[in-house]
Amino acid sequence: MSFLNKHRLIIILLILSLGLFQRLYNINFESYWWDEMLGFWTADPNISFSITYKRHMMADHTSLIYHYILKLFYTSFEYTPEKGRYVSVFLSFLCIPLIGTLTKQITSDR
Repeated sequence: MSFLNKHRLIIILLILSLGLFQRLYNINFESYWWDEMLGFWTADPNISFSITYKRHMMADHTSLIYHYILKLFYTSFEYTPEKGRYVSVFLSFLCIPLIGTLTKQITSDR
């Protein structure tokens, strides 16, 4: 591996580590935001998917896919608001390399 590739790999790993640390640091320090409370109520694993859809359409017009992912997470793990925040951490961590890839594609298309 050349020096440039090692340097680039170290920078990428540093950015990913800082992004993960930023998201995990004091994750349960603040009280819950309105959208987190709605997501917790909408993604209840004890109700059917159709009721989840009705709750989503009635009160929260954000991403329905997010609520279904959250519902599946709650079905597999514990149904607590604290655990639900880890879904957001995971998805936002995935966005870091995706934003880098998108930026590279946009700048190379000029």
